[in-house]
Amino acid sequence: MLNIQLIGRLAERYDVPLEDVLFIALNVNGVSFECDYNRMRMAFRLADNELFKYARERSEFDYYFALPINPKSPFVLIDSMLFLHNTPIGQAIGPTEDICDSHYPRRKGTSLNINPNSRTSCHGCQFCYTAYQISRDKKRLKTESDLRNFFEDWMFRYDLPSLSHLIQVSAVIGCYENSDELSQFLLTLKRVLTDYQFAGKIFYLGSQITTKEQLARLVPIQPFGICFSLETKEPLYGIRVP
Repeated sequence: MLNIQLIGRLAERYDVPLEDVLFIALNVNGVSFECDYNRMRMAFRLADNELFKYARERSEFDYYFALPINPKSPFVLIDSMLFLHNTPIGQAIGPTEDICDSHYPRRKGTSLNINPNSRTSCHGCQFCYTAYQISRDKKRLKTESDLRNFFEDWMFRYDLPSLSHLIQVSAVIGCYENSDELSQFLLTLKRVLTDYQFAGKIFYLGSQITTKEQLARLVPIQPFGICFSLETKEPLYGIRVP
């Protein structure tokens, strides 16, 4: 049975923080939560107690999760408190339906996420949850003109003179026809952002940059970060969905 004791043994066995194993288990199992939708998202504040020594050492208690609803999950959300069986884990803040927006800010408005190629229309990986989200990202940003119109509208809406305040723009991208098309988009994104005084990092999340040649083509967009999505059917740390 998945409980906090098993989480602790796995953390010790693999020499990773208990919090990491706990959050992996939460993402894999989802949460039992009375609602009329199949995915939820929430801000989350981890309990400040002896269980979570790693978080206490770093004063890192605030997180954000998007999770499947699973009535059989050992993680249960009751009256804004998240439990693993009878063990209180922390407080859920503003739980609501998981909706995929075309864009949204993070880090108090200094980081911007965009979904330029309709992420909810991408069905490349079997494990991915985007097909189950409520979609608000159908409008694609394909061309330089599309990007300029988007950023002009965003700056006007928030009364911003430029994009110089942003430290990162993250492109969470659904499947392009090929890697060349994706690379061209990222190069165009860099050019447009630079024109609006953006000097931060472009961050790409996806699976279509796979070779040294493709990475070399993207050298001009530095600083650049990448999160490569990898599909696996093997259970993580022996934690299975019930």
